Amino acid sequence: MVLQTFRLPSFAGCRYFQRHSILQRQFCAKSIGISLSCSYSLDKDPNPPIEKLIDARVIYSVAPAMGHNQEAHPESHLRVPAIVSALEKTELTSKFRGSEIIELQNFKPASVDDIANVHAKAYVAGLEKAMDQASEQGIIYIDGSGPTYATATTFQESLMAAGAGLALVDSVVAASKNSQNSPTGFALIRPPGHHAIPKGPMGFCVFGNVAIAARHAQRVHGLKRVFIIDFDVHHGNGTNDAFYDDPDVFFLSTHQDGSYPGTGKIDELGHGDGEGTTLNLPLPGGSGDIAMRTVFDEVIVPSAQRFKPDIILVSAGYDGHVLDPLASLQFTTGTYYMLASDIKQLAKDLCGGRCVFFLEGGYNLDSLSYSVADSFRAFLGEKSLASEFDNPAILYEEPSTKHAIVRSYLHVFDQQRDWHYKAPICGAISFYSSKLCSRPRPTDEELVLHFLHRKASLLPCHPDIIPDLALYPHDPWQLEGKALSSGNQWYYFSQVMENQVTESGFWKPLNIEEPIFSSTGKKVGLKKYLVYCLGSDQGVETNWMMQEYHLFSCKSSGTSYKRNKKSDCRKWILCRVYQKEGSCIQNFGHSTDDDDGTELSCLDEMFLSMDDLDDISFPH
Repeated sequence: MVLQTFRLPSFAGCRYFQRHSILQRQFCAKSIGISLSCSYSLDKDPNPPIEKLIDARVIYSVAPAMGHNQEAHPESHLRVPAIVSALEKTELTSKFRGSEIIELQNFKPASVDDIANVHAKAYVAGLEKAMDQASEQGIIYIDGSGPTYATATTFQESLMAAGAGLALVDSVVAASKNSQNSPTGFALIRPPGHHAIPKGPMGFCVFGNVAIAARHAQRVHGLKRVFIIDFDVHHGNGTNDAFYDDPDVFFLSTHQDGSYPGTGKIDELGHGDGEGTTLNLPLPGGSGDIAMRTVFDEVIVPSAQRFKPDIILVSAGYDGHVLDPLASLQFTTGTYYMLASDIKQLAKDLCGGRCVFFLEGGYNLDSLSYSVADSFRAFLGEKSLASEFDNPAILYEEPSTKHAIVRSYLHVFDQQRDWHYKAPICGAISFYSSKLCSRPRPTDEELVLHFLHRKASLLPCHPDIIPDLALYPHDPWQLEGKALSSGNQWYYFSQVMENQVTESGFWKPLNIEEPIFSSTGKKVGLKKYLVYCLGSDQGVETNWMMQEYHLFSCKSSGTSYKRNKKSDCRKWILCRVYQKEGSCIQNFGHSTDDDDGTELSCLDEMFLSMDDLDDISFPH
């Protein structure tokens, strides 16, 4: 094994750096039995020849920070070597793959100016000076919330970690200028960075590697719009803060709700010009593959599509794995394969494939190394081997995240209603029509085909937000808290019943029926109107109205879904109950405010009518 000497500019504490770092790296490499190389130079061009970049599918860099270590600390110097070892064992390095996979060599450390694009100069200078103290004491603590420690080599090795990321951005951008299928970059680096705030270190993190790379992409390469995805189990508060008022950097974080550092609430949406370009999606503990797939499809993809980025950067934390000791999500190696594959495709679709991953958390060495290796397979377009590592028997049922996800949609929408070009209206809420209406409505076709047809056919509906309710025993004013409600409207499924009597009255048919047609002109449903009457017999008509949606026929639904043999089209109806102003009979008709005949296709796969966030409630 050959360890190359680090060549650095003259920093305070540098006289301790080479000796201490090499000893640490020799010890660690020997202890885990692999060959580990991290070479860089201030003289050589770190970018491979352009012909090699064009052929590459994956480019990675290694900066293991072997001297930055504290015994028994979860963020240890064994993390990156464990990943490199897994890549070698699974033949996912250039040694086995030739030009498909390139390891960057000779990359430079980030400069102090690079770091100062994100962090306060006083912090950078102070950390450099603190290396003398760290050399004398061996370990010092530079932030107590993590705790975040420093050794004599921390400053230099943190510059190396940031520099490894900058070199990858340079290479990926260079490749994208000469190929329509740019390779994906992965910075296998530590210390991690997404907790480091502009004024200092935090949560194991020293410098904000992703944030520094984002500024580099903007200022060096002219890539104005940067989309950052952070799927670490903890909220990336440092990245969040760095771009909170920046309209050109969209930061989106998924993380475990209530986990360290306690930030990343749904209502943290950016400030000033940056309002609308921060989106935080906390997931309840126990969330796993289903939740993450739903979030990606219904939030991340449409957010990125609206933002139209020039490059995608990823804070890739693998501590959401079910085996990780520092949190309680249920991600699997398969989850991370899915994320890597889908993010690569997203970058290909939106920004010429320009995408770089940055290692953040992940503290179980086995799940970390296997998951990163499977991410490499995803980049290569190869089959996942997650089934060889994941054990489904240890997983338990995920908590329902559908309401939390929908709440995030609605809250963001409510806050960003007037931000046409940058509002992250997520999932299937496509609210970019020429006119912003205050109360978007689902079309009758959407209610029948997406919701009612799927319900009757026993097919999944994402998000599954409309509850089943035994309709007629409930008076209409008792629906709050039981049905999906928004303003003066309530939506729910019910089984068809002959008896339409409630405790205080009954629903009287108005003998008005309307056919519902699909966009292809097929008759797919029927809409019936009813009015609620108090008392018995003839009763007294109220201003409570109901629209019952019936399927015309499962076979004529116009969808491509196969009907389940156990389904029954005649069994289920979808009900919309609402209040009319004034006498319901006098105001009933297509010219009223509540049913003016205008149907905006506000939803592709889901619907929610909305006034204000406070008006929206979910069934208990």
